[in-house]
Amino acid sequence: MKKLLLISMALLLIYNAFGQADFKWGKIDSIPKSKSQIYSDTKMYISGLWKASGKIIENDDKEAGVIVVKGKSSQIFNFALCPYEYTYEYIVTFKMREGMYKITIDHVYCSSAFGGKDRSPIKRIEPVDGIPYPLDTGWLAEKRAVKMIQTLKQELQTILDSYVEFLKTPGSASINDKK
Repeated sequence: MKKLLLISMALLLIYNAFGQADFKWGKIDSIPKSKSQIYSDTKMYISGLWKASGKIIENDDKEAGVIVVKGKSSQIFNFALCPYEYTYEYIVTFKMREGMYKITIDHVYCSSAFGGKDRSPIKRIEPVDGIPYPLDTGWLAEKRAVKMIQTLKQELQTILDSYVEFLKTPGSASINDKK
């Protein structure tokens, strides 16, 4: 019985160390725009979505057609009349070339977690394979964690969808490139 328990624990540790997949979204598509137009539209999109865009752009290489943005999302909920706040950080990579673009959202992780009346640090809930990890004990805490991760996923999916829609609409960058 002890051997079975030890083997189960070892397998669980191996799964936790190597079995976790990254929380990742992406889209590759073609569009009838030049690389320069896609780049300009992407810069406009970033400045419209993230108000402090100058502070969050990690890499901006027009020649290579790559812009990397580090974003943040705060997920806040109340429990027992106390606020609980989980802050998630993520990387959005925009790549472009003639007539094509790629957007990837990945490296999503919980950078901080505070809660209770004194806003003390609490256990972080990491999104793994689209579900929260580790889950707290108790079904009520698990339901809150699942709902919070679903809200985070919806927020990140909205970034991807709104970027795709933004590129489809003729923007001022497209007009300026035609002059």
